[in-house]
Amino acid sequence: MSDRINFQEYREKNKIPSDKMRSICKSLCVDIKREGTEFYMSGWSKKYTIKTETLLDHALIEYKETGNIKRTIAGDFMIIPANETSNTTGKDIILTDYIKPADIKGRLGDEDIRKPNPSILVTAKTANKLADAGSSIMKSGGDDYNKLTQIINAILSIPKKSDVNILNGHKALLEASENGFLLDTEQVAEMTGFSKSTISSKKSGWVRYGFTFEKLKENNTTLWRVSR
Repeated sequence: MSDRINFQEYREKNKIPSDKMRSICKSLCVDIKREGTEFYMSGWSKKYTIKTETLLDHALIEYKETGNIKRTIAGDFMIIPANETSNTTGKDIILTDYIKPADIKGRLGDEDIRKPNPSILVTAKTANKLADAGSSIMKSGGDDYNKLTQIINAILSIPKKSDVNILNGHKALLEASENGFLLDTEQVAEMTGFSKSTISSKKSGWVRYGFTFEKLKENNTTLWRVSR
């Protein structure tokens, strides 16, 4: 292998934007130096004492899988034990000697999975359920990718703004006030956008969206009467 790596050729081969590639190099202490009209990276990593291409390959595989390179930065490389390969060196081999980042398609396509989606609108009830689901998933068995996939699928199933009428809560409150319906804490939380704990802590007579909420007791249950 050459003692240096062409920056442009490497990032184009692995389909990584220039700014993201530079950010990864900076995080891994990989220097990028200009020579004429070209930019090059050293063939060997000073910090991790392995081939720079192996290091970068590992980082890009992790990035495409998770959206970050925390394991690579920590030097926690994905290893294939020597006894599971046919190599004769007797040494464990870093996974990137067999798999290259160009062979891996990002789990969510080309977008950065850490980037928030501003078009998603979530009710308090949905947010609470999603948080509970995420907590349950992370406590369960299975590998990290399967856990991540389940969480992502749960997020993607949330209705987007185009699918949700933002006045639904107002309409429900108006209907409750006109018909004298008594609402429980969970229903009020969903209609107002507050959490159940916030609603439970409120005193009688608080106002939201022009509606007044009167606290009532029915046996051991807290109910709310809505008026306008």
